[in-house]
Amino acid sequence: MATKKATTARTSKAAAPKATKSTRAKKTVSKPAASTSKAKAKDKPKAPGVIASIIEVLTKATKTKPVTKEQLLAQLVKRFPERTPEAMTRTINCQVPSRLLSDKGIKVQSTDKAPKGYWIA
Repeated sequence: MATKKATTARTSKAAAPKATKSTRAKKTVSKPAASTSKAKAKDKPKAPGVIASIIEVLTKATKTKPVTKEQLLAQLVKRFPERTPEAMTRTINCQVPSRLLSDKGIKVQSTDKAPKGYWIA
């Protein structure tokens, strides 16, 4: 008789449906409340960033009066004193001229002679 109970126990387990991802109880993780500085930042309208400022400066430049990367950095340091000049130098070198063309579709012209000057045509 012991063998009969064992076989029925096996068959009843096999007949029970397995729990899938959709039938399992989901664990909920509570997120910490947003800090007040982030909430205040959302209330303020977003000011133009570094890349938008680069585009603005290059738009004002012309073929006869191009802007060098050093001049561009000087203007960005005035606008964004809270940022490090090294970080803005990296941004300028990454964005001008190649990434502005590939990401934004803006063609940046440059002079052939040193120091190299840039402008948006």
